[in-house]
Amino acid sequence: MRRQDDIPATPPPAAQYRRIDAWWRPGGPRPLIDSSDPAVAQAIGRCLTSRIKLALRNLPSKAFHPRECAWCAYPVEALREAIGYAAFVSRLDIVSGEYGNEEWARFFAGVTPATRDLPAEAWQKAAQRRHAAIEQAQYGELE
Repeated sequence: MRRQDDIPATPPPAAQYRRIDAWWRPGGPRPLIDSSDPAVAQAIGRCLTSRIKLALRNLPSKAFHPRECAWCAYPVEALREAIGYAAFVSRLDIVSGEYGNEEWARFFAGVTPATRDLPAEAWQKAAQRRHAAIEQAQYGELE
C-alpha cells in the first residue's frame, strides 16, 4: 500500500513515460511491414506483446505466443511501426466501436456492436476463422 508521502507532488514530464517515436504516425512513410491485413496485425501484436512482457518480466505470454513465430526476426521498432499503421488503417471509431475499413469489419464480424447480434453458431464459425487466419499469419502453415 502506498503512503501519501510516496506520491510525487507533480507527475513526471510526459516524455519520461510515453515515448511514441517508434510508432507510425499518419503522414509518415509506409512501414517496412504491411500490416493492413487484420490477421497479420493480430499476429504482429501477439509477438510484440510477448516481447514487451518478457522485457518487463511480466506474466508469461505463452497463450498467444507459445514459440518463435514469423515476426520474431523483425526488430521491435519495425513491429511497432506496423502496429501503429494497422491502428490507423483499421479506422476503429472509438465511440461506436465500428470499423470504417470493410476488411477489418468483416474480420471482426461478431465482435463489433453492429455484428454482435449474429446467431451463436455463426459467431463461433467467425471466431474459428479469425483464429485460423491469425495462426497462419503468425506461424505459416497450421499444425
